[in-house]
Amino acid sequence: AALISRKELLLLSGREIAMILCEMSQFLFIGGRGKELDASDDFIIFKSCCSVISAMVAHYPKQLYGCPPPLFNLLLVLLTHLLNTTPKTGLVPKALEYARVCELLVPHKDVFRKHVVGLV
Repeated sequence: AALISRKELLLLSGREIAMILCEMSQFLFIGGRGKELDASDDFIIFKSCCSVISAMVAHYPKQLYGCPPPLFNLLLVLLTHLLNTTPKTGLVPKALEYARVCELLVPHKDVFRKHVVGLV
C-alpha cells in the first residue's frame, strides 16, 4: 500500500489496477487450500487487502472509475470473508477495517452508485 501511494515511484494505469484487484481476492482463500492460518496471519492478510484498496481509492480514483467490477468483486470477497469470521478469530478488527474502506467510497457515491447494489 505504501508503494501505491507514491505516484512518483509507480504510476498505475486503470488496467494494472484492475489486475491487482483481481489477483488480491486469492489471498483471502489461502486457508482454504489446505494451509491453516492462525488468526493473526488471517487478519494481516485482510488488513493488507483493505490498505491496498484504501490507497487506490485515495491516489487512483479516476482509474478506479473505469474498473468498478474488480473493485466491487474484491469488496464482496472481503465481506464474505468477514461474515465467515467468528468473534474468536477476529471479527471486530476486520469489521472496523472493512468499514474504513467503505467510508472512503462515500465521496465517490455518484460514480459507484449502481455497483454498490451487489454488496447490499
